[in-house]
Amino acid sequence: MLILGQRWLCGDKTADIAEMLGRSAGSVRAKRKQLGLPPRIRLSKIQAETILAEKRSAIPADPAVVLTWEQASLLPPEARRGRTWLVRNSLSRLTLTGHKGGDKVRWHEAANIEIAYRHFAFQNPREIARDFLISESALKSQSCWEQLPPRRGAKMPWFIHARAEYYIGEHHYIRRECLCKSGCFFWTTRKGGDRVSRRYRRSIAATHGIAA
Repeated sequence: MLILGQRWLCGDKTADIAEMLGRSAGSVRAKRKQLGLPPRIRLSKIQAETILAEKRSAIPADPAVVLTWEQASLLPPEARRGRTWLVRNSLSRLTLTGHKGGDKVRWHEAANIEIAYRHFAFQNPREIARDFLISESALKSQSCWEQLPPRRGAKMPWFIHARAEYYIGEHHYIRRECLCKSGCFFWTTRKGGDRVSRRYRRSIAATHGIAA
């Protein structure tokens, strides 16, 4: 119920919370009353737009200021270009920075590793993307870049770091540097796993016109 309380107070929609927890909207509303959480105030569309505009106007305009996730989430993707924000629910207070010329972000090693840990913790991809403020397609692309293996099992809405560590240890996964391409890291098994990344093999195949 901690998750329900957190998401309710963050302003998430009842339907989104219900989907996240695998419950009906009615059961979420009933549990909200049971927990003593404040009811939602119904606003007109004009009132909601006015409040959103006021919140956005309070966001620091200086691009050097690191935005909280809450601040950055209020901005449309084009307004996050060149801005840096905190990733939600990151123990290491991870930050991402948007490219000035587009809606993509500047990926770095710490972000790549956290994406992998959230994958191994069985966090729902939709929630990972939401925590990072990226699209699900961008998340999928980055997961392929890291060669993250398929996950079999129920996905959770939240990130539990200890679960990722347990899963990595249990399945003997390791993040290894490609033998043929310096600086190219990917996930594989410790014993019997690949030593050369798929990226490198595909680049060679494309260059020479052979199968990867």
